[in-house]
Parts: sequence; structure tokens; C-alpha cells
Amino acid sequence: MTERPDGIIVLTAIGAGLTRDMDTFGSQDPYCVIRVGEREFKTEVDEKEGLAPKWNKVFEIEWFKEKVVEVEIMDEDPGSDDLIGKTVI
Repeated sequence: MTERPDGIIVLTAIGAGLTRDMDTFGSQDPYCVIRVGEREFKTEVDEKEGLAPKWNKVFEIEWFKEKVVEVEIMDEDPGSDDLIGKTVI
């Protein structure tokens, strides 16, 4: 039997105003990762905006009374992506 959620949370990854470029050559390719409990949600990579990415992605997430939501901004790179910034809600 599947556990029923306690509700739905709606999170919108609008965009970011980044202060540093993680790439030495070319421009960075940022994306947003949201973690709620053990579940992970990602935006598309914004390959055009560099330091001012825009995602406008809405996530409707089942809520099971998790107490922490983690938000990370990552830079997509071949091999291993770089962490640009992180916060906890």
C-alpha cells in the first residue's frame, strides 16, 4: 500500500542572479536542483543566459511532512557538474 501525501507543495524555480562564473572557458550552463526528502527535481539547463538563468519551472510536489527543502544551483560540465550555490528552506 502506498503512503498518502499530507499535501502538495508548489515550488517555482524562476531564475537566478549569479555573481560568479564557474567556467574558465565559455559560459556556464546553470540548472536548479530541488530536493524534498529523498526525492529530487531538476530544471532544464539554461545554456544561453550564463549569470542570469531563467527557468520558470513549476514543480507540484507531494508533501509527506518533510522538514527540509534543499535548493542547489549547479553548472553542467562534461564529467562532473559544479556547485554554484545552495540554500535550505
